[in-house]
Amino acid sequence: MHLISSTQLRRMIEEAGWQIVHWRNRREESMPSLRVWHKRLAEIPREDDLHLETLRSFCSRVCQCEKEWAENNPLIEVVAV
Repeated sequence: MHLISSTQLRRMIEEAGWQIVHWRNRREESMPSLRVWHKRLAEIPREDDLHLETLRSFCSRVCQCEKEWAENNPLIEVVAV
């Protein structure tokens, strides 16, 4: 999946003629969910399911450097009119 930066997202929204009335990074609030996923996935035996193993690998990587990952991967909540 191709992701864009929050700066690019803001520019695209504004260039499309929208006025941003709310902009908030919700990443910090989402991190507890990621920790739960990581813990629960650790309880499931390894499988040949590529999707499950990719999710397991992703959660493991993120949990090894949570603060840095959260700072570099914002989860933007935006409202525009």
